[in-house]
Amino acid sequence: MEIKMKVRNGFVSNSSSSSFIINANDFSKEKITKYIQLLLNAENFLFDNTKILDDICTIYHLKDLTSFWSEYFDFNYHNNNDISKDDFIKNKLNESKKLYPNGVIYIDSVYDNSIPWFVQEALENLGTRYHWG
Repeated sequence: MEIKMKVRNGFVSNSSSSSFIINANDFSKEKITKYIQLLLNAENFLFDNTKILDDICTIYHLKDLTSFWSEYFDFNYHNNNDISKDDFIKNKLNESKKLYPNGVIYIDSVYDNSIPWFVQEALENLGTRYHWG
């Protein structure tokens, strides 16, 4: 499965998007999906909103992080001469295999600022947030 990260060209506003990686050894895609939906349901109940999961994020179970680290390198390190892209990806993949033997649950925002702050806070307690600028 190929994941496409958000790429910014030209003017960049103060908006941002986020992605999260959660260890699939700890949580399944189904459990994370239900968790986020319960958080949204609580906010919808309190504030008479109608937010749905598909409006804020997409959730994947990734077993191979090659495309993720490739896109991450392109987004964050394109001007870095300290390490080649191939070496960066190789190092990150070796590290990922140790940290995430069953892969990861990857949560990607649908568009800039689409994941509400309270969901982001909850997800940061479960995994790692990647801020895409």
